[in-house]
Amino acid sequence: MKTAIFFDSFIHGGGAEKLALELARLLNADIYTSGYNSGLYGDWAGKVEIKDIGNFFAGISPKLGFVESAFRFALFRPEKKYDLYIFSGFFSIFAAMRLKPNIWYCCQPNRTIYDLKEFQEKRSNTLGKLLIKFYAFFWKPFDQWAVKKHVGKIISISETVRKRVKKYYGRESGIIYPPIDTKKYFFERFGDFFFFSGRLIPEKRTGLLLEAFSEMPEKKIVVAGTGPLKGKVESFAGKFGNISFLGRVSEKKLKSLLANCLASVYLPVQEDFGMFPLEANASGKACIAAEEGGCTETVIDGKNGFLIKPNKRELVKAVNALSEEKAKKMKYSCLLQAKKFGKEKFVAAWKDEVALLCQEKK
Repeated sequence: MKTAIFFDSFIHGGGAEKLALELARLLNADIYTSGYNSGLYGDWAGKVEIKDIGNFFAGISPKLGFVESAFRFALFRPEKKYDLYIFSGFFSIFAAMRLKPNIWYCCQPNRTIYDLKEFQEKRSNTLGKLLIKFYAFFWKPFDQWAVKKHVGKIISISETVRKRVKKYYGRESGIIYPPIDTKKYFFERFGDFFFFSGRLIPEKRTGLLLEAFSEMPEKKIVVAGTGPLKGKVESFAGKFGNISFLGRVSEKKLKSLLANCLASVYLPVQEDFGMFPLEANASGKACIAAEEGGCTETVIDGKNGFLIKPNKRELVKAVNALSEEKAKKMKYSCLLQAKKFGKEKFVAAWKDEVALLCQEKK
């Protein structure tokens, strides 16, 4: 079955991009995207061909670039016919009105329209608030129309996302959890530092992480990633000897950091799923995670990590409580939890979906 995957854009590194590439490898699919930074994705993509349909505004304003993606996907027709179209992202779904049969592998509904609208407004100035309100008012009807009228089937990446799909669109969806290729991760030692890697945006609460560690000079934290807050993170890290900022790192370096840290820290706002805690688990390391969203589906408090209220006091308490001795006792549970989300289950679930679609077409 010839399959095409449409993904919003490959501009900023993150879990959603990894997931799209993993799915493309599994299904031997072509990927179409609106905006591609080859420098960021060379080591991730491997042999997967990523075809860029263009994005003029992406380099000027990420938000305008995303809106442009929606229009480009709505008008785009691939050069060849496919048996199945999979959309990953909430702007690529606008291609659904022209390309069928299709499946939306939903990492998240558009959070600026729905669950993160108030969070983003609170962090914005007066002009920013007005722009968010206007964007949500203008874009929501189009988003609803695309999903309700043209998307064929929806598969969510977690129970958290399944509930959002039901709440915002009134539609049911199945669940296929993202895969953790446990064979690619390894353990070396329990080092003397905590580790965070992710997209540097307000929703990841990177500021909270840095503020907490700035008050614990005896505790080290290594931060890796890129995004709009990169400059602020880099500047903050330069002021404290216990905070190291590496920018974006290669997959090889990422795995090495996980293999040698004491534990990981992950405190996003209502995360959709969150692969990072499980990647740490696959390396034998526990994760201190926010007690909300997808983290509650992967982190079992006291077993493979700790679920905390995302505030500075709770984070400081958890970091100080996680000794090397305690980390060693949690290692086996961490490895066991990662295997529950192993690549084998992801492969089997998608093979079943494709087989079902083939039967329906007969």
